[in-house]
Amino acid sequence: MRRVPVSILTLDSDLQCRAQMSEPAVQEYAQAYRDGITLPPPIVFFDTKTMFVADGFHRVEAAKIAGIEELECDVRSGVRRDALMFALGANAQHGVPRTIADKRLAVEKMLDDPKWGGLSDRVIAGRCRVSHTFVQKMRKSRREGVQGGNVATLQQSDQTQQRVPDEPVSNVSEVEVQDAPRLDKAGKLPIQHEQVRQAFDQADEIERAVAVAKELVGLIDGLQFNPSASYLNHTRTMADASGVHTALKTSLPYAVCPTCGGTGCSQCKSRGWMNKMTYEVFSPDGGA
Repeated sequence: MRRVPVSILTLDSDLQCRAQMSEPAVQEYAQAYRDGITLPPPIVFFDTKTMFVADGFHRVEAAKIAGIEELECDVRSGVRRDALMFALGANAQHGVPRTIADKRLAVEKMLDDPKWGGLSDRVIAGRCRVSHTFVQKMRKSRREGVQGGNVATLQQSDQTQQRVPDEPVSNVSEVEVQDAPRLDKAGKLPIQHEQVRQAFDQADEIERAVAVAKELVGLIDGLQFNPSASYLNHTRTMADASGVHTALKTSLPYAVCPTCGGTGCSQCKSRGWMNKMTYEVFSPDGGA
């Protein structure tokens, strides 16, 4: 935390993930500042030159109105893009409640991005703190050339996911209802509990990290006879990179805990799921 002059806090409109500011909220916050009430600190990303506000647009505007010269801020190291990534899911659990338009704006920012737009619906949903069905419908409407999609339909798909992503509750077809329940990677137990579902749904980020780490190991291996890498301790660096790859790979969710069925117990450390190594130890059939 550090006190930052309000005058140097940058309110970049492209980082604002609300369709519009709430003037009543700004006035309410301004009065709170005048009354000496401490509000949560804005979250700011600093690239050594610019202080990008990622969360706290209403508070900063309120501080200006109230004549506050400095604000206690949560300053983090990062560039503008880091600030945007954080802003996408800001206010999902605090501040002025997000509207459907706010959620659509956040998702649109990711879908429009050349890199982020290629991520899976579940990853985008996790970043924007919406349901993955919400993202699916927006992506589909864009492909079909429907400007903005059907707001009522998007509302329905997201109404059960105001706070956490990835629970496919609404808009399930009759065929989908009749399908067999989704099983874990061990193919033994159904994924039923929310904490387990989220772990499996969002594991693709770890899987990408595993792929990157594996590629890094290969690149380092190729440096062994590269003269420009003569200062590199190849053996130690190779061991470190291999260790990272192994750590990431073994951390992946593999199975619903066979002891508690996903509710959480001492054997799964209250996770409700296990990685493959742990599962092979506690599984009644030895993981076979």
